[in-house]
Amino acid sequence: MEAELAIALSAREWPDRLRRFLADHGGARVRVAAMGPEDLLAEVYDVLVIDDICSFLTPRLVDLVTQQNRLVLGVYDPVEFADGKDRLLECGVADVVESDADPEEFLKVIARVIASRPTIELPADPGPVPDEPEAEPVSTPAIVVVGGPSGGVGATEVGIALAARLSRRASTVLVEVDESAPSLAQRLGLPLYPNLRTAIDILDHRSGSLERALHRVPGQSFVALPGLATPRDWAEVRARQVLDLIRELSLHHVHVVVNVGSRIEGEVFGESLPRYGVSRAVISSGDRLVAVGLGSPVGVARLLEWLATATSAGETPRADILVNRAPSDQFRRGELIQEITRTYAPASFGFLPDDPRLGSYIWDGSVAAKGRFKKAIDRWVDRFIGDPA
Repeated sequence: MEAELAIALSAREWPDRLRRFLADHGGARVRVAAMGPEDLLAEVYDVLVIDDICSFLTPRLVDLVTQQNRLVLGVYDPVEFADGKDRLLECGVADVVESDADPEEFLKVIARVIASRPTIELPADPGPVPDEPEAEPVSTPAIVVVGGPSGGVGATEVGIALAARLSRRASTVLVEVDESAPSLAQRLGLPLYPNLRTAIDILDHRSGSLERALHRVPGQSFVALPGLATPRDWAEVRARQVLDLIRELSLHHVHVVVNVGSRIEGEVFGESLPRYGVSRAVISSGDRLVAVGLGSPVGVARLLEWLATATSAGETPRADILVNRAPSDQFRRGELIQEITRTYAPASFGFLPDDPRLGSYIWDGSVAAKGRFKKAIDRWVDRFIGDPA
């Protein structure tokens, strides 16, 4: 059978030359013309052909492709970049070929690569399959996603307070993936670099420990990963990269608290908004979703609208709702509960009081150490967020 190929986007001539040859003479079939890494991980093929100048070629991408029992052939131009071959081999490709090679040479190398793939020999009669022993329960890291509608609802402040409380139990990292208005660095008085982009580069290129990108928050037990320095930088970040990063952090920290943006709509007036796909993807992948809204009729209406959009993004956990700056009057609180539960059934419900003390902590760039807001968050965490199991 003919080999099925994935050919990554390239500014060089070899992809067109190879495609024309295969169309006229056969020898292989082009199954995927990849514009990005998502195309390579979603399709079925035998060999990925990619060159050293491809913008999304990384050691991690090669690892992900080979883990799916596929092979990677690297293409380089020794005249254009003398180190192209070495960089491809460092990424872990199975073999390399020069970009000006004839299509027949490409096919020879592809055949050699496929022939070198190890095969798994099964016994002729494996016999009955023994019962598997019962697996011991393992500890699963908790990914807590915090978000809410626009209008200054205090989702970032809630995320900081959650991380502070959870870090008293176990290792905790606070991550910001807000595409609209990243503010974690400014809020905690942290440098803008390293940030989310730095951490993604470290992970993709396997260039060191992710701990180098994390900031120790003064006076706290948790570490923080600020969002991008400017909203414009989100054009360079893909949802898959952020999800991979969060999963990697969850292997090293028991609790991962992630602040998402207020803009999570998929499209407006018929135009898709891929920029906000990061927050939507993170909401769908979390273990807990904490939705924050303001304690007023308008605040509740906006919260319910945000929740409706969040729950339409995919497999979303039932949200815990925290009403910030809630009125102290029990009757009004009851009305808020009635209004919310008439439309949505939350996993839990909590009120966070309007705390004048919080303003001084925000002004100083520090985490709230005292006050009614902190006490309310601590009580809610202790009651509703158990240890990961």
